[in-house]
Amino acid sequence: MNAPYLLLPVAIISLFLYLITYLLVRLRVIQQSVHRKIWNEILLFVFLTTAILGLLLAIQINYKLEWSFVKTALKWHVDFGIGLSFVAIFHILWHLSYYLRIFKPSNNSDQTPNTERQLSYQKLKPLIFLSGFISMVVQILMIREITTVFEGNELMMGWMLGTWMLLTGIGAFMGRQKRIHQNAEKLLKSSLFLLSLLPIIIVFLINIIKNQLFPIGMMVSPTHFLILLFVALSPICLLTGIIYSLLVELYRKSENGFIKVYAFESIGSLIGGLVVSFLFIQWLTVLQSLFLLSLISLIFLFYAVRDKIYLITGFLMLILLILFFIYPIDNSIKSFLYTNQKVLESKETFYGNITITESAGQYNFFGNGSLLFTTDNIILNEENVHFAMLQRSKPEKILIVSGGISGMVDEILKYPSVTSVDYVEINPSLVDIANKYRPLPLNSKLHYTPIDGRRYIQQVDKKFDVAIFAIPSPSSLQINRFYTDEFLKILKGKLAQNAIIIFGLAPAGNYISPIKASIEASIYQTLRKNFKNVEIIPGEKDYLLASDSSISVNISQSYANKGVENKYVNPYYLDDFSIQQRGEQIKNSIEGINLINTDSKPIPVFYETLQFISQFRGSNCVLFTIPIILLILPLLLMRSIPKGMYIAGFSTSSIEILLIFSFQIIYGYVYSAIGLIIAVFMGGLAVGSLLGYKIRIVRKHFIASQAALGIYALIFPLLWYFQRDIAYNIPVLIVFFIMTFIPSAIVGFQYVTGTLLLPEGTVKAASTLYSADLIGSALGVAATTVILLPLLGLTGCCFIIAGFNFIGIGLTLLGGKSII
Repeated sequence: MNAPYLLLPVAIISLFLYLITYLLVRLRVIQQSVHRKIWNEILLFVFLTTAILGLLLAIQINYKLEWSFVKTALKWHVDFGIGLSFVAIFHILWHLSYYLRIFKPSNNSDQTPNTERQLSYQKLKPLIFLSGFISMVVQILMIREITTVFEGNELMMGWMLGTWMLLTGIGAFMGRQKRIHQNAEKLLKSSLFLLSLLPIIIVFLINIIKNQLFPIGMMVSPTHFLILLFVALSPICLLTGIIYSLLVELYRKSENGFIKVYAFESIGSLIGGLVVSFLFIQWLTVLQSLFLLSLISLIFLFYAVRDKIYLITGFLMLILLILFFIYPIDNSIKSFLYTNQKVLESKETFYGNITITESAGQYNFFGNGSLLFTTDNIILNEENVHFAMLQRSKPEKILIVSGGISGMVDEILKYPSVTSVDYVEINPSLVDIANKYRPLPLNSKLHYTPIDGRRYIQQVDKKFDVAIFAIPSPSSLQINRFYTDEFLKILKGKLAQNAIIIFGLAPAGNYISPIKASIEASIYQTLRKNFKNVEIIPGEKDYLLASDSSISVNISQSYANKGVENKYVNPYYLDDFSIQQRGEQIKNSIEGINLINTDSKPIPVFYETLQFISQFRGSNCVLFTIPIILLILPLLLMRSIPKGMYIAGFSTSSIEILLIFSFQIIYGYVYSAIGLIIAVFMGGLAVGSLLGYKIRIVRKHFIASQAALGIYALIFPLLWYFQRDIAYNIPVLIVFFIMTFIPSAIVGFQYVTGTLLLPEGTVKAASTLYSADLIGSALGVAATTVILLPLLGLTGCCFIIAGFNFIGIGLTLLGGKSII
C-alpha cells in the first residue's frame, strides 16, 4: 500500500465530533443520554464494519481467493479500526471510575455523596487569566494560519480580526441569558476545556478541506471565504464571549468584580501576545504552538478544578506534542495544500510563513501561501535581469531585491563589468532556509545581507548603477511599500547618476481592464514623478523601467553590443517592434489616469483587492454596502451609553488597524509584530479599567473619554508622520507603542464608567457593553479596511473616526430609549 493509513485525520475528526456533541450537552441543546446514544451507535457501526471487513480478509487469505477489492478492503479495515480505537477510548473514559474500582477493595460503609465544590475567587483568578491568554494566542495563530492557507494579505487579516470581534461580541451577548448563568461554574469548566482543544482541530481541518471544497487553482471568492471564516471561528469566538459573561457572573459577589475580570483577562491577553511574539513564532510551527497552548491550559484547569480528565487529556497532548517534534507531521499536513508537490520545509518567521516544495526537480518558494518564485525559470530570470542590465554599457554596482535564490544572481554575474552584487530579500529568513536546497553562488562579488529590503536601502551608504526589484505585484502592504512615492525618494538617493531601476507587474494581457489600468497607472505615474524617463517592456510580466537617463526598448539591438549569452533574451526570440508596439498600447491605456501611490494611501493594494473581488459577480455591492448598513443599525437600536461604547469600539479598532498597517509599511514584519501590538493594546485596556476602579464615576467621565478618543484621532496623523520620518530607531518604536497604548487605555476606562452608569446591574451591563465594544470594533475593522483607508487615506480616515466620536458625545447627552 502506497497510501498512508489515516491515523491522524481519523483521530482529529473523531475528537472534533465528540467535542461538538459534548458542547451541545453542556449548552443543554441535547441531553446526556442522547449524547451517549449517538456514540453507542457510532461504536456499533465502526465495530460491525471493522469486523465484517476483517472476516472477508481472513476468508480471502485462507482460501486464496482472487478478489480485486482486497487492497481497498484492507485500507478500510485499518482505518475503521483506528476509528473504533478512538471511540472505544471515549467509552472507557466514561466508565473509568468503574474500571478503577475493580482493583480497589470494596467498602460497604455508608458514604455521603460529594457535592460539586464551588470555585473560590482564588481559583477563579487563574481561569480569568487563562481565558485571556488562550483567546489572544489562538487569535494570532489563527490569523497567521488562515492567511497562509488562503494566500491572504493585510486586508484579509483585517477581515479576520473583524470577524473574531463580531463573533466574540455575539457570544458575550448570548452569555447574558439567565439559563446559562444557572449552571455557570460547570459550563465555565467545560467551555475552557473545549477552548483548549478546538483550535487544533480547526487548524487541521482547514488544511485538509481547503482543496476539497475549492478545486486546485480555483480562487476562493470573498463570499465563500467569509462564510468559511464564520464557520471556522464561530466555535472558538462564541465560547470566548460566553466565557467572559460566565466569569463576570461568578465574580459578581466581589465588589466591582467585572472590573477585575476585565483587567485580569486583559493581562492574560497581554502575556499571550508577548508569548506568541517572542516564543511561539520564533521556535514553533502553528500546530506545535497550539498543542503546547492546550497543554498549558489543561495544567491551569487541573490546578483550579482537580479533575482527572484534564490530567489525562494533558498527558495525551504531551505525547502528541512530542510526536510533532520528532516527526515531520507538519509537512505531511501542509502537503494537503500543495498537491503533487513534496513539502520540504514549512517554517514560521518574523515576516510570515515560508514553505518550500519540490516538483519534478524544481524548487518552489511560497510566502504566506503565495508563490514567490521558482528555480530554473529561465525566461523570468533573464527578463528581470537583462531588460535592465542591457541598458547600461558597463554596470558595476547592482542591487537586487528578492529572487536571487531563483537564479538571477547567476544572470547578473554574466557581465564582466560587475564589481558588486548587493542582495536583500523581502523576508530575510528566506535565504537561510532556501540555502539548504538551492545555495547562492560562491562569488566574492555577491554580498547578501539578511535584513528587510526597504530598511537596507535606507541605511546603505552606496550608489547603485542598476536596481532590480524581482518582487510580486503590490497586492499587499508588505510588497506595496517598495512601490510608493516615499520609498522611491529614498531609493533615488542611493542611485548613481545614470542608474536604472526595474519592477515587474503581473501582465495586463490583450485586454486592460479599468481596474488593471488603475494599478499600472498608479505605479507608472509614481515612477514618473521621481524619474525623467519611464518605459514599459512587456514580457512574461509588464516590466517598468525608470531612469533619469535614456531607456531603450530595442532589447535585441542592445543585446548585440554586450557579448553575453542568453537562452531567451536575444534577437532570435525577441522582436523589438512587437515589444515597442505593445508597450505603447499599455502606456496609452494608462496615460490619462493620474494616481500617486503613497505609504498613507496604498492605491494599488485597494485596486488589487478590487480586481480580485470583481472576478466574482455580485460580490462588489455586497462587500461594500453591508459594512455601512451594519454600522448604522446598532446606532438606531442602542441606548446612549451602549451607543457611546459601540462608537468607542469602532474608533479604537480603526486606529488599531491603522497602526498595524503603518507598522507593516515601515517595518515589513507585522505578521510577527501583531502579537506585540495587540499585547500593548490589551495592556492599555487593563490599565484603563483599573484606573476606572480607583475613581468615583460620574457621567462626565464617560463623555470626557469619548472626547479624548476624538481628539486623539485628530492628532494621530501628525504622530504617524513624525515617527515615520525618523524610523528604525528605538525611540520610534517606543512612540509607536505609546500610540497603541493611549486609545486602548481610554476605552478600558470608558468601559468601566459605562458599566457603572447603566441601571440594570453590573453583570448584565458588563456583558452588554463588552458586546457593544466588540461588535463596534468588528465593524470598525471592516469599514476601515474595505472603504475608509483605500478611499480616504490615513488622514481622511482619522477625520471620520473623530467625527463619529463627537456624534457619540451628542447621542450620550441626548439619551433616549431603545431596545438594547
